[in-house]
Amino acid sequence: MNDHTDHECWNIGGRNGVLCAFLGAVIALAPWIPSFVSHANPELVLNVPIAASLLALFMTAGFFGTRAGMYLCKQGNDTGTNVVIGIALAFGSIAVSVSAGMISFILGRPSQIFTNPDMVMLMLFFAFLGALFWGAIPAIGLGALYGFLVKRQLKRLHQEERRAGLNWSGEK
Repeated sequence: MNDHTDHECWNIGGRNGVLCAFLGAVIALAPWIPSFVSHANPELVLNVPIAASLLALFMTAGFFGTRAGMYLCKQGNDTGTNVVIGIALAFGSIAVSVSAGMISFILGRPSQIFTNPDMVMLMLFFAFLGALFWGAIPAIGLGALYGFLVKRQLKRLHQEERRAGLNWSGEK
């Protein structure tokens, strides 16, 4: 593969990872959007753990998305592989996002947490269980969407390479 193809595979994976993360965040936050818009609940609007979770979600989706794009580009762009990698990317991004939100929550309330340290593990367990319950179907759907989008865009990239007379190694 040549440098141009590597760069494009990298971009395709990262761009689609962030797009799917954005769609997942919209789906997850949809019940609270009226509160964001009306500012009826200012505590919810300025919630630091939610902001930390969203930041971690987008950073993780972009980071792992670029790696997934490179991997899928080198593996031959099989639909099944793309979908499985996309679903793994979605669940991995959710896990990192929930962890970042919980760490932010714990650091924001040290007096409540350190008086009962067993609560930390219980809170982490229920946060992951809630994220799995609330986010499993959207994660599977968005992971599949990631796989299909990457497949289509990588196919187009490889067709452009063939038209330019480049083979997989980047040689003419």
